[in-house]
Amino acid sequence: SLPEALRELAVDLGRDLGGIEPEQVWAAIGERPGPYQDIAWKDIGDLGLLPEES
Repeated sequence: SLPEALRELAVDLGRDLGGIEPEQVWAAIGERPGPYQDIAWKDIGDLGLLPEES
């Protein structure tokens, strides 16, 4: 699912950037204008919101 893929991406990016927590990676993504802006980390869990649902 898209929320699971986004979580995995944040985890992978955090690890690749030197051990940054995935929540911090997602916070940086969420601050940028775009489809994921203002979607909280907790919202991309298994039952989280997809951008078009928010």
